[in-house]
Amino acid sequence: MTIATGALAEPVGNDVRSREELELDTPFVLPRTAAETQMVEIWRSVFRIDRIGTQDDFFDLGGDSVHGAAILTEVALDYGVTIGLSGLSANPTIETFARFVLEETSDAYSSVLFPLKTGGSKSPLFLVHGKSGQIFLPPDFARNLDPHRPVFGLQARGLNGRESPHDSIAGMAEDYIGAIRTVRPNGPYALGSFCAGSYVVIEMARILQGQGDALHPPILIDPPFTPPIEEGRPDKGADETEGRRSPAREIIAAVLRRLVFPGRPPTDDNVDEFDERFAPEELVELDQKRQYMKIARAWAWRRDEGKVVFDITTPQAVEAATWTTYRFAAAMQQYEPAPYDGEVEAVLCEESAAQTADPDLFLWSLVSDMRVHVAGPSHRKMLREDVSRVAKTINEILRDAS
Repeated sequence: MTIATGALAEPVGNDVRSREELELDTPFVLPRTAAETQMVEIWRSVFRIDRIGTQDDFFDLGGDSVHGAAILTEVALDYGVTIGLSGLSANPTIETFARFVLEETSDAYSSVLFPLKTGGSKSPLFLVHGKSGQIFLPPDFARNLDPHRPVFGLQARGLNGRESPHDSIAGMAEDYIGAIRTVRPNGPYALGSFCAGSYVVIEMARILQGQGDALHPPILIDPPFTPPIEEGRPDKGADETEGRRSPAREIIAAVLRRLVFPGRPPTDDNVDEFDERFAPEELVELDQKRQYMKIARAWAWRRDEGKVVFDITTPQAVEAATWTTYRFAAAMQQYEPAPYDGEVEAVLCEESAAQTADPDLFLWSLVSDMRVHVAGPSHRKMLREDVSRVAKTINEILRDAS
C-alpha cells in the first residue's frame, strides 16, 4: 500500500477557520504516523480549518454526510480502498480512523457489522441500515442511548467496492444473522431498523423465530408504509404527458439528489443540464444498472462555491455506493414478505403515525401487533434535530430487556 503525502493543497483563502474559533474541548495532538499525517491533511482541506489534531472528533468539527463523502473519496484515491460512511462514524477521530483505514482483516463480517457504541452488560442492539445501505448517525443518537447497552450497525455488502451486493432480502437477512451471531451467539436478540431496512429486520425476526431464538420486539424506526415492490422501485415516476418526470428523468433526479444536491431536491433545470451534457436518450435504452452507473460516474461530490463541478473521474466510492443502493432497491422489488407472528415496536414521526389508523395500511399485512411511539414531526427531523428523542424512546422500549 502506498501512502500519498501532500496530495491536497493547503487550505487557503479568507474562508479558512482557525482552530481557536471552534472552541474545541479536545487538546491539540500532532500526528505520530504517516497515516495520521495524511488524514490530518485530508481533513484540513475538507473542513478548511488551519489546524486539526489526531484527537479531534469529526462531528465536533461540524462533519456531516457531505464532509464524510469528500473525506472517503480522498481516502479511496490515496489508499485504493473504499470505505462506507459507517466506518467514519464509528471511528470519528483522526487517530481511530487512520488505524481503521490501515487495518487488514480476514473477518468475513468486517464490512457488514460496525460497533456504534461499545461497553455495557446488556444485550446489544443491532440496527439495520435504510435504503442507502449505510449507517450514519449523529452523535446525539449514541450519547442518548442506554450507556449499558452496546449498539452495532449493519450495513449492506458492496459498499467497499470489493464485494457483490446481496440480490435478495432473504439472503441479506441470513447474512446479517450470521454477523450478529459473531457478537451474540444466542438470543434474546434486540433488532432495530431505519426506514426501508424494516423489511430486512422483519425477515430476520421471522428466521430467528423459526430457529427457536428468543427475540425482543423488533424496533422499526419510521418504516415505509408502501409494499416493498413500490418502495424499492428505482424507476418510480409517471409519464411526462401527465405533467411529471418520466421514469428515466426520475432516475436522473434521484441520483442527482443523492450525489450532488443533498438536503434539497434537484430542479428540472438541473435535470435539463444533465440532459444536455450526457445524452440521456441513450439511458432509456440501457438497463437500470447501467443507468445508475453512468450517472454516478458523471456527477461527483465536488463543489465550487456552492456550484456543481463536473468531474468525469468520479471516485469508485460513489460507484460502489450507487450500485449497492440500486441492488437493495432491486431486491425489494423481488421481495414477497410473509407476516411476522410477534410484537413490533414502531417509532414513527407524527406524519407516519397519522396513517396507522388506516386498516388497509400495508404494514398491517406484515405485523398484526404493533405498538406505536411518536418521536418527531417528520421523517427527516426524526433522524436529525429529534434524534435524541428517538434514542430515548428506544431506551424506554428496551427498559426491561436484559
